[in-house]
Amino acid sequence: KECIGFSGDNTGENISVKNPHYCELTGMYWIWKNCKESVVGLVHYRRYFFNSPLSKHIMTESEIEKSLKNHDVIIAQRGYTWMNNVEKNYCQKHTESDIELTRKAIKELYPDYSTCFEKVMKGNHYSQFNMIICRKEIFDDYCKWLFDVLGYVEKRLIVPLAERTKYEQRVFGFLSERLLVIWLMNHPEYKVLEKPVFNIEESMPVQRIVSVIKKVIVTFVK
Repeated sequence: KECIGFSGDNTGENISVKNPHYCELTGMYWIWKNCKESVVGLVHYRRYFFNSPLSKHIMTESEIEKSLKNHDVIIAQRGYTWMNNVEKNYCQKHTESDIELTRKAIKELYPDYSTCFEKVMKGNHYSQFNMIICRKEIFDDYCKWLFDVLGYVEKRLIVPLAERTKYEQRVFGFLSERLLVIWLMNHPEYKVLEKPVFNIEESMPVQRIVSVIKKVIVTFVK
């Protein structure tokens, strides 16, 4: 409600009023519809990309440019569900019917993505936080797909938003964290780079240790 020197997501073409349900995606939508820069991305007010698990500073513009010379998309280092697969983990934490609606949305709108959807749902990792940096044309293609799918789900929610807690009303932000890797998996032509994401308000040593463990797991699996 106060001007802090940045363009708000309530300017231009926007879905700012949906922020309680779409979370950071209202910022993503704003970038999609209003930005003309050749490279765009989304981070949070407290979460940022770092160059490595042991890095002590946020990725700089020059480091991002260097990374994009050999990669097409930068996303958050994968998060693991550990005990359950992605689908079961979501259903335990959130509203189960939302996953079924998302499955239906993809089958009806983008059936070519159904195989990747099931593979991710049966797997145990996904990209958290809806953070991404890439060329604008890639970003635009992803947003078109993402908001088509989420729009389908929004119109058909089995449990109305008004009947949910404030936390569970953030349904579209939660769903999109699982959808990003589905979209990328269906686009093997894009070379993806995972970078650690640290919350600057939380313990950095603990986050670095977790990030190193994740990196070791990925290396071992490969």
